[in-house]
Amino acid sequence: MGETGLRSRKYIRTVCAIVACIMCFAGSIALFAGKPIITPSFAEEITVVETGMLDYSDGSHYIGDVRDGEIRNGTGSFSWNTGESYEGTWVDDVPSGSGKMVWPGLGIYEGEFQNGKRQGHGVFTWTYEGDTADGKPLYFDGEWIDDHIGTSGILAFANLGVYEGDFAKNLRSGIGKFTWENGDQYYGNWVKDQINGEGILTLADGTLYEGVFSNNVLNKGTATYSVDGGMVVRDVQYGKIQPTVAVSYKDGTIVTGKLNEKGEFTGNVNIAYSSGDSYVGTMKNGKKSGKGTYTWTNGAHYNGEWADDKMSGSGKYYFGADEKTQYLSGKFNDGKPEGTLVYVSEKRLQYNTVWKDGQCTSITYKK
Repeated sequence: MGETGLRSRKYIRTVCAIVACIMCFAGSIALFAGKPIITPSFAEEITVVETGMLDYSDGSHYIGDVRDGEIRNGTGSFSWNTGESYEGTWVDDVPSGSGKMVWPGLGIYEGEFQNGKRQGHGVFTWTYEGDTADGKPLYFDGEWIDDHIGTSGILAFANLGVYEGDFAKNLRSGIGKFTWENGDQYYGNWVKDQINGEGILTLADGTLYEGVFSNNVLNKGTATYSVDGGMVVRDVQYGKIQPTVAVSYKDGTIVTGKLNEKGEFTGNVNIAYSSGDSYVGTMKNGKKSGKGTYTWTNGAHYNGEWADDKMSGSGKYYFGADEKTQYLSGKFNDGKPEGTLVYVSEKRLQYNTVWKDGQCTSITYKK
C-alpha cells in the first residue's frame, strides 16, 4: 500500500480555509429593511386638484386614478418631495397590490404591497454609486412580511455568490444553500447569518466537509476528498483536520491509519483488502514495517516483523486459523522463511526445518 496516490496531492486544506471563505460574506444585512414607505400626511394642503392629478404643498406629486377628487385609488404614480417614488396600484390612498418603489441611492423594490407596506412576493435590488464592493448585497427575491424580509427567498452578493433558503428577522436563519461564484457550495443550517448546525460544504474540486458547524467552523465531522486510485475520509475536530484517515481505493481496499507529512501511512494501520485479506500492524512511509499480522481469507496468517512491505525478521506463519498447531516459527527474509525454523505439526510434533530461497531443504525431528 506504499503507492497510495496521496503523494501527488498536497496536504488537505485546513478547515481554517473554510472559515475564511465563509466569513467573507457573513455579517449584518440590515439594509433589507430599506426605508419605510411614508404616505404624506393630508395635513399638507392639496393645492391642485384635477382628474388624475394631485399636487401637494410640500412638492409631492401624484398622477393616476383618483376617487372622490383626492383619494388615490386604482393605478397611479407618486413622487415624494424627498426623492422616493412609487408606481403601481392603490387602494384607499395607500399602495396595495403590485407596484414599484424607488429609493434613490438605496434600491428598487418591485412586487406586492399591502396597506402601504411590502407584503407577499417581491424583488429588492440595491443600487450603488460607483463600483459595487465585493460582498455587498445585490438583490433579494422572495417573501416579504410587514415591510421586511419574510421567511424564505434568494439573496445575491456582488462577486461572491447566491444564498437560497430560510430567513428570520432579515438574516439567514434555518435551512439554506449558499453557492459561491467559484463553484463551492454549502447546504445546511444557519443561525443569525452564520453557519451553525449540521451541514455539508462541497468545494468545487469535490472536497466535502460534513458534520456540525459552529460560527462558520466545522466543529465536528469529516473531510472527504479523492486521490489517485481512491477516496480519503478524515476526521475533523474543533476546526482541525485530524491525522487519522481512511482511504477507500477503487478496488475496494480500505486503509485506516495516520499519514506523515508526505501523505504516506506511518504508525498503526488497519487494512481490509478487497480480496478479503487483512493486515493489522504498523507501517512506515506507506509500507508494512515493524510488527503486524497479515491474515489470508483461508485463515492462514503471519504474525511477526515486517520490513519494506514484506515479512522480515522474527515471526510465526500459521497454516490456518488455529495457532496451536501447523505453524512455522523463526526468521523470515524478503517475504520467505530463511534459515532454521521450527515447524509444529497437526499432532503438535516439532521439527527443525531448514529453508533457503523459500524452499525447505531439510526436515529433522526435534525431540
